[in-house]
Amino acid sequence: MNGMNMADTILLIDDDPAFGEELAAFLEDHGFTCECVVRPDKVLAMMAELQPILLLIDQRLGAISGTDVLRAVRGVSDVPCVILTGINDPVDRILGLELGADDYIHKTAMPREILARIRAVLRRTRTFATAAAPAAREQAAWDLRVAEHELYRPDGSPCRLTFAEFTLLRALVEARGEPLSRDILTEAVFDRPYRPGDRAIDSLIVRLRRRLEPDPEQPIVIKSARQQGYLFTGFAPAPSPEPTILPPPVPHKTEHISTT
Repeated sequence: MNGMNMADTILLIDDDPAFGEELAAFLEDHGFTCECVVRPDKVLAMMAELQPILLLIDQRLGAISGTDVLRAVRGVSDVPCVILTGINDPVDRILGLELGADDYIHKTAMPREILARIRAVLRRTRTFATAAAPAAREQAAWDLRVAEHELYRPDGSPCRLTFAEFTLLRALVEARGEPLSRDILTEAVFDRPYRPGDRAIDSLIVRLRRRLEPDPEQPIVIKSARQQGYLFTGFAPAPSPEPTILPPPVPHKTEHISTT
């Protein structure tokens, strides 16, 4: 493809060549380079070669499902991922979001809607890449680095978060203890209105609690506020180091030197 900008490459994983070629042509007419992958087992190799800015993953790919691909991708990368589905199954949607999808779009959507949703995901990603929020950085010994899109545990190890998880955590932290409704959080994370019955935010909260809470079943970091949403109360303090138990001192024997 002449004059393509590899920095704007989208990887489309779909085993329907007709659909893939049509959508790819539309996206390329609107400024993207779109590479189609029919074989899902080639996705990681293509990612390493092309360094795409976003993945579009068909939910139904035959023997290897879209969720299998998403799980493999999330094992190595936080690149934005959008799931394309041909069926309206809330279980599939929740599973995809729990595995780290940044959005979920029905394949019957108009190409312009798919384009708009892609741009929305990329806009949020790029905003975070350049944003700075020093007030969000310190909480106990955890280190939330907004500009770098990274969170570090008290021991200095990285706490890996997907883009959607990080966006949600940042919104809660910056609210400084004020509860945020699902409406506000859905707009902040997915750049779309909240719909009654939508469990996307709740699924992300569950995932964040697994990463941040000492006991996810008894949350103290992200709490539910009845009829208000969720609020951030502060990172859990770093655990106290185990005391070092020293062996009892060995008594020294006094040697008597005879002078006779």
